[in-house]
Amino acid sequence: MKRSTEGSRLYEGLFLFDPTEAGKGMEHLVKLVRDLLEKHGSEVVKLDHWGDRKLAYEINSLKRGTYLLGFFKVDPANISAMDRELRLSETVLRHMFIVHEKEPAELRPVEETPEGAAEVKDAPDATDGKDGNEKDAKDEPVAAASS
Repeated sequence: MKRSTEGSRLYEGLFLFDPTEAGKGMEHLVKLVRDLLEKHGSEVVKLDHWGDRKLAYEINSLKRGTYLLGFFKVDPANISAMDRELRLSETVLRHMFIVHEKEPAELRPVEETPEGAAEVKDAPDATDGKDGNEKDAKDEPVAAASS
């Protein structure tokens, strides 16, 4: 399917896998999701492995699941075809898509100050560890996070 950014919207997708599948290597599950998204014309923005977590209720007699969070841009008309394919998948236990009107904070680049340190906005006060003196967290240099 041809990829087109015209008419595309930003979506967040959460994918749940059997942890035994993830134990064989997360790379093949990431590839499975990336291939599925690209097959339906998506532009993959970001995929994050959330790890193994306890489920709120059992799914297929499983008490734990492995999560993968993804952000992608796709034409809304392609969502139903992806949803149908994921429902038929034996590898993906559950999935969920959410449309974003604005770019979420986790996709925005870290704001840089002229000195090259990341900008800290509304940071809580921190203690410097000596004599219990409080020190403003803005006084400390902060390294920019890398993705």
